[in-house]
Amino acid sequence: MYINLLLSGAVELPVCVVLPLAIKYVKRKPTIIVSFVVTFVSCVLVIAVPEDMVATKISLSMIGKMFISTAGSINFIYGGEVFPTVIRTVGVGTSILCSRIGGAIAPFVRELSEYTHVAVPSVIYGVLSIVATIMVFLLPETFNTQLPDTILEIENPEKLVKYQTEGPVEETELQQTVAA
Repeated sequence: MYINLLLSGAVELPVCVVLPLAIKYVKRKPTIIVSFVVTFVSCVLVIAVPEDMVATKISLSMIGKMFISTAGSINFIYGGEVFPTVIRTVGVGTSILCSRIGGAIAPFVRELSEYTHVAVPSVIYGVLSIVATIMVFLLPETFNTQLPDTILEIENPEKLVKYQTEGPVEETELQQTVAA
């Protein structure tokens, strides 16, 4: 029991060391997508590995935990960058609320293996990783870009590009595009 707890905490140490560098130099979307895909693959491989290969199962589980920790940590930064300034605190707060609900439900998902099939928790975690990957594809890349200040800038990304190259865009100019 104590070794599992030690391993569970130890796999997050590389995330704490590498993530600050990754956030500074690497794009958000590819990093999150790779993290979710590696998590999915490790969940599938945990199912495929025979029961007698305990060390392999634990290793795959820890790899999945490390990469889902990476995705979760980047999501805090990415979430703050995706939402426009006027709703940023509400958006980030809602994202954190949803992640905490997921964290609260996770132990109960693990318990499903006691009452259903042993693979059910890994299937659920893997499917959720793929769903998250698909959803990340719908989001814009925010690395080294001007962050949106208003909802209208989200609705009109071409105006945000104009803002980045030519200077501030008047609110009336944004509203004219929406009204048209």
